[in-house]
Amino acid sequence: MLKHHAKHVLWLLALGTVVAHAAEVPVSSNYPVSQQQVHEQLHTAIEQAMDVRDKYQLEKARTWLSYADHEYSEKAKRQNIDLIYQQVLEIVYADQRATLSVETAMLAFSQLMRRDLWTRAATLKTQTGFQCAYKELAQAEVNLVWAAAEYHELGWHHSCEIFASAERLMDQATHLSENCGTLNLTQFAF
Repeated sequence: MLKHHAKHVLWLLALGTVVAHAAEVPVSSNYPVSQQQVHEQLHTAIEQAMDVRDKYQLEKARTWLSYADHEYSEKAKRQNIDLIYQQVLEIVYADQRATLSVETAMLAFSQLMRRDLWTRAATLKTQTGFQCAYKELAQAEVNLVWAAAEYHELGWHHSCEIFASAERLMDQATHLSENCGTLNLTQFAF
């Protein structure tokens, strides 16, 4: 366990180059950037978020972080993990999260797939029901990037469950958006 933890800490320390662009993150050789710190800062930011676009961005960061954790545990390519983790850091340490682009980044090792779901996502972002559907929408978008990356690397069999998850989340987001204001949202709390 200690050996695994030490590897994880070393990996996170190596991310200093990724973190260097974030003004709020001290960048020095003795400042350890830890995943636990990012988790804590993300959790705090989510609790304090008031604006729906801010919440949307933070939910994307949470999903990107889950993706990075998964790829790290799968011993994925280091540069891929760095690109995923960079998405988290750009959101968590942004000065004005609500002004960040609502377009989800397509990573270099992924590809655009399931245009039907991306079209639905773009439509949902323009509707007033977005305020009720932002969480599922953010998760669906990151899952689409993740699934396409898995498809690109390992084929359909390895990616089909992630695509199915993205589609289920998009269906939930659509339902929440269409019924925003008429649903008891506690029934969807997990």
